[in-house]
Amino acid sequence: MRTLATALGLIALLVGTCVTVFFGILALTPTSPCTGGATSGSCAYGQLPFKLALFGPLLTLPVALLATFLRSHGKPRPGWLYAGLAAVVAELVIALQIAAD
Repeated sequence: MRTLATALGLIALLVGTCVTVFFGILALTPTSPCTGGATSGSCAYGQLPFKLALFGPLLTLPVALLATFLRSHGKPRPGWLYAGLAAVVAELVIALQIAAD
């Protein structure tokens, strides 16, 4: 049962990360030059929404994988994969919220 939960969590995390990065690139890339101290849109706070949606999931993925399989003594811990998936979704929601303000 633990192996099945790990396999499903791994697939969900990989798909969630790919979708978040793809959507972050499409939705949060500035279409016009960013000037000065913008506090809204995709240029907010030095393009923070774009950077959060692009780099956040790419950093969360290896951390969740390492936490799942490293020093697990043959029994993977699938809870870390689902925690990573929740973190990836939260990063996208936060990035979209910053861009919407």
